[in-house]
Amino acid sequence: MKLTVLSLFMAVLLLMTFSAVAEEPAEKTDPPPPCGQLEAPPFDFWLGEWDVEAKGKVVGRNRITKIHGGCTVLEQYHAASGAFEGRNFNYFDLADSNWHQVRVDNSGTRLHLTGIFADGANWQVLFDGLYRPAAESNLGVDR
Repeated sequence: MKLTVLSLFMAVLLLMTFSAVAEEPAEKTDPPPPCGQLEAPPFDFWLGEWDVEAKGKVVGRNRITKIHGGCTVLEQYHAASGAFEGRNFNYFDLADSNWHQVRVDNSGTRLHLTGIFADGANWQVLFDGLYRPAAESNLGVDR
């Protein structure tokens, strides 16, 4: 009797194994892009290191990178002179279809901006004349 129960148990186990292997795999679908990646490219032109200018003079340096798997554009600003520095976190929110920028700096300033592209406008127009690719020199700015 013990041999029969053991044989039956082994047969069921073997049958379950073969049926699991024989099942058709579920259709593989690509996961949706994280955090609005379809909207993310409008800031791609800004990636890199930039000198920030005001009235024709370099006043600081920005390092722009993507973080969080490409979901956030991080702006790291350092003043050319003095200790002022700040970080901006830019992201597209699928819930409200807006771009958001959250700014925090070492002066205690906190800022939250919200915006969209309208009437064919793009962000690059806003940056022309304020930013230029960073010079080779460090300008005394701590990276």
